[in-house]
Amino acid sequence: AENEPDPYDNIPEEDEPTTCTICLINRQGPCRPVWRKFERCMKDNTPKDDQDGEAKSDTPSMSEKCDIYMLPWITCIQGFRNRYTLIANDFFQHEMVGEVEKAINEDEKVLLDNIAISSIVQVGSEWDDVDKTQGKELADDEDATLVEGTAKINLWDGKSLRPIEIAYVKDQDGTLLGYEQFFDYKKCIKGNALSEEQRSKVGACNFHVNPSTTKSIQIFALYRDQEEESVIEEEAKSPNAEETKPKERKQALFYSNLVDMENVPVQAKEVPKPVEQSEPAKEE
Repeated sequence: AENEPDPYDNIPEEDEPTTCTICLINRQGPCRPVWRKFERCMKDNTPKDDQDGEAKSDTPSMSEKCDIYMLPWITCIQGFRNRYTLIANDFFQHEMVGEVEKAINEDEKVLLDNIAISSIVQVGSEWDDVDKTQGKELADDEDATLVEGTAKINLWDGKSLRPIEIAYVKDQDGTLLGYEQFFDYKKCIKGNALSEEQRSKVGACNFHVNPSTTKSIQIFALYRDQEEESVIEEEAKSPNAEETKPKERKQALFYSNLVDMENVPVQAKEVPKPVEQSEPAKEE
């Protein structure tokens, strides 16, 4: 009924513990209030198995109860798409990329100081038109301005014969701008003999630069030995499997020097094609 109070108007400000990635991201930023209502509704209406394992037909579905909270969240996210790109990057920097870097030794890092950056990276054409005032602060109801870029990444390290594990791009302050884990490629090559074509494939790592904070960028690509299925199976069968340490996978992190944004190629603007005018039909 229209006059019924919203049961989620007074949710406690303190969040419940969770490992849900989408929850942890959306609990931040301008869409937090509408997300928390949607999250709590989903939790309260997640179907619980009855003793006989059958759902009651007269029980409203989670969708029927929670759509009223989902739609405002989606509308909010669409209005702050770039802010949530920044929030997600910050989350994955601490939860994933940072953890990956902790496991890399200094002797596993390789500086690519002779790389022709113009051949592997570019940013969108709108970079030339956006306001680049450094340190510009956003109003509460204002979305961030970001420009998408792309870095070409070799999916196979030709020297050590290792496949790509993860590629990512950071700015001059070490802030994560984007990453790619190439799941489809890794799934395709797992346990298979590779052809020369597969070894020479190039992938794309998309990232976003912030005109008010990004002065330069740095590209990273981690290559790591594939896990050997036979070794994993043998270790699992071992009576001392729990005490057996996993086989160390050799790895190498290649990285570029910092590249000033003034030296990063900008994608050419698309020139709209003129519309061809058809000649009027001649009267006979």
